[in-house]
Amino acid sequence: MRRDEIEEFHHLCHMDNLASILERGIFSHRSADLIEHRTIDNKDVQELRARTDRLGNGRPVHAYACVFFHARTPMLYAVKHRVPHEDLCVICLDPSILDIPDTLVADGNAATWGTRFGEPTEDTLHRLDRQLVYAEFWNQSPEAGRIRSAEVLVPNHIPSVYITGVKVSCASTAQRVKELGYAIPVTVDKHMFYLT
Repeated sequence: MRRDEIEEFHHLCHMDNLASILERGIFSHRSADLIEHRTIDNKDVQELRARTDRLGNGRPVHAYACVFFHARTPMLYAVKHRVPHEDLCVICLDPSILDIPDTLVADGNAATWGTRFGEPTEDTLHRLDRQLVYAEFWNQSPEAGRIRSAEVLVPNHIPSVYITGVKVSCASTAQRVKELGYAIPVTVDKHMFYLT
């Protein structure tokens, strides 16, 4: 994958958290625990991400604000069975988050064994299989699901200035976003949320 092929990054969250994120940005899991918010996390997955042996630098994934290359991942597929699609949104972020110091790129889900991490250099991005990262389906193998969940890990916090838009599943959720009063583009994307 080349950097110029990346249009945006995605962060999945509960609609109840959107106003706070638009105001203050996206925090690491560790920092978000200090802020009142509505979680959509899978507890077992979060236990893996809390470990300090994943990245090779002594820090847990929880010390980073994590975003996907594309939100239509196995995680979103699992979440949609626990949380109504009307209560979910995907926050879109400018690719320039890669320039935030000490940012890492994961070539798959950061909680999955076998995932490699590196600085966001052209060499690291080149290792990413663009076809699999943006694949329509990934159920052909666990490895395909791991790669489909490639992530970017930004230390501590992604400021709100990097937010470029919000994607939602339906018109009613789009209206909820607009009623928050932020000048942010809102797109209804049923396919993103597995509705088409």
